Amino acid sequence: MIYPYLQYCVVVWGLTYPTSIRRIEILKKRAIRVLDNSPFDAHTGPIFKKLGLLKLNDICMLQLGELMFYHKSSLLPVQFDKMF
Repeated sequence: MIYPYLQYCVVVWGLTYPTSIRRIEILKKRAIRVLDNSPFDAHTGPIFKKLGLLKLNDICMLQLGELMFYHKSSLLPVQFDKMF
């Protein structure tokens, strides 16, 4: 339910300053704890691993990697050639 909203244009807004996306990270961690029925102060690293979910930074790096792959493979529109 939350993942598509985090994935949408993450390459554009995900590489901003860490303070700009801090609130989103906190909300995602809170939602993960609720889904797992964990205490409010539980570490989220093991929960993400157990549920098979990516952290926000990992989602951003995955999308950026896909964009670079598509660019290197010439699968993007020609308008993107001027950007790289």
